[in-house]
Amino acid sequence: MCYFFFRKIHYFNPVNIYMLELNPVQLQNQLADVRKAYRLLYQFQKRVLDILRLFEDEFSIEYYGGYAHFSNQTPAASFGSLEDSAWDWLNLYLHEFHFREEELRYRYHINLSVFLVSDTGYFDTPNAEKNIIKTFVPADQATTKLVFMIGKDAWHDGFDDFELNFKSKSPDYVRTTKKGKVLAKSFELDAFSSQMGAIQAFRQLLNFWRENGIFELTMKHL
Repeated sequence: MCYFFFRKIHYFNPVNIYMLELNPVQLQNQLADVRKAYRLLYQFQKRVLDILRLFEDEFSIEYYGGYAHFSNQTPAASFGSLEDSAWDWLNLYLHEFHFREEELRYRYHINLSVFLVSDTGYFDTPNAEKNIIKTFVPADQATTKLVFMIGKDAWHDGFDDFELNFKSKSPDYVRTTKKGKVLAKSFELDAFSSQMGAIQAFRQLLNFWRENGIFELTMKHL
């Protein structure tokens, strides 16, 4: 799939990179923070995957691959370059998890994706620069969320304003074409702090779909 509505990726020019000089104590403190951050990222990403596995099971729809949107895909074995953006190794900053069920895909032309927006900070300000973190909205003012998007005979690459869903405050998204429609509904990640909370969020999602004329999917636990 190709997507043309996301902001253009800009990379560092390695010629202009310089090493920030730190004293040994500062460096040791920073490295300890990095180790903590990696462990925290593991726990965060595991929770997201657990939520998506529950979603897959509840709606009986199969995960079918993902797409990095804030960055390129993480370089695979024997590929990549040291000129690649550091974001390419952190591609769950904004990631699309795509789902499909064969009968729905070919009979009803239904597409379904869940977007993980790990940090709305980049999208919450119009002049943010991808490789200058200080231009993002401060972390405590941004949010982390999941955007559930479904298309019936239409898909999000036909709408230039879909990036609005990646902001911290984004209302339900309903867009129609002559043939079909695209719906998107956002939930902050703390809505999934328990299995019961996740089921309640899924029920809200299902009601949103039905209110807008999409009835092809249902849940196990209504």
